[in-house]
Amino acid sequence: MKRVLAIAALALVVVVPAYARTAGQNFIILDGIASHGSMVCNPNWLDRPGSYAILAGAKAAHADPKTAKAFLMRGMTDFDNSVKELGKEGACRKLDQMIEAFGG
Repeated sequence: MKRVLAIAALALVVVVPAYARTAGQNFIILDGIASHGSMVCNPNWLDRPGSYAILAGAKAAHADPKTAKAFLMRGMTDFDNSVKELGKEGACRKLDQMIEAFGG
């Protein structure tokens, strides 16, 4: 079920061919989105169960630091692009929905 939620939550992530990323890499990107987006929208969102679930998925990926940093930066950039496209309120609303999809 979490994998389905991860795929649904990737609405903020720019489309990349499925073969180019693993599920763990997707969680690292989502963690970048959640952490950077929460700082922009509402820092308290980092303490939500959904944010912790995303963080746990990213940690479970066991990516080497260089790869993890690249994917985290990708998530942060994706959130910034979402703000440009949707405005701050729209991007924050999408982020809230994504965190909610992972458990609240």
